[in-house]
Amino acid sequence: MASKKGFARKERVGKQILQLVSGALLTEIQDPLVAHAQITDVDVSPDLRHAKVYWIPLGETEESVEEIGEALEKVSKFLRRYVGDQMETKYTPEIRFMYDESVERGRRIDDLLSNIEYSDQPEDEGDEH
Repeated sequence: MASKKGFARKERVGKQILQLVSGALLTEIQDPLVAHAQITDVDVSPDLRHAKVYWIPLGETEESVEEIGEALEKVSKFLRRYVGDQMETKYTPEIRFMYDESVERGRRIDDLLSNIEYSDQPEDEGDEH
């Protein structure tokens, strides 16, 4: 069972990676495709050796999710070195980019809920015998 201290460290490391990777995508990388990605979350393994970096396309873009994902994978080794240089941890996590489907799922749920028709009259009031 993980201690609370370990959990807090995992969260701190995740937040730091999120900030570093987000900043590096804007300032350190020349590939215009990665500029179309917004980092939404980072999930770090308990041993701090692996980090899943979740992303979504930023705004309306002509590039596909696959193209942006491939561009992010190409820069993942550079980003690992960059993160390692900035952080003071024993290990630099391996970075894997994952498309964040939760935002898209949330939009679909919102669309479904907005299309539901509500009746102003409760069902039992209309049934007088």
